[in-house]
Amino acid sequence: EYLLEPNLHFVPVWEHGQGLFDVIPKLRRLEQESQRAAAIARNGREFACNVLTREGRADFWGALLRGLGRMRKYDMDQSLLSRRLRCDSYGSS
Repeated sequence: EYLLEPNLHFVPVWEHGQGLFDVIPKLRRLEQESQRAAAIARNGREFACNVLTREGRADFWGALLRGLGRMRKYDMDQSLLSRRLRCDSYGSS
């Protein structure tokens, strides 16, 4: 399940290998359906304000990394886990 839904939060373009050729007809259709266009814009803006926050992005990356960790079919080499890069060493001369 995706959080962003086509035609609810955004208007999909570049569908079916058409490249940008479907953009102009879709824009023209939306010009004729101003209430629908306004609803899509409102939904997209609401999604961005509520989900694309710093906390929302951190939640997404955390869930993604946890999911990838569960898919791992090997054990991490403990020597790799024990190595750490010191962030403060970057950029110093």
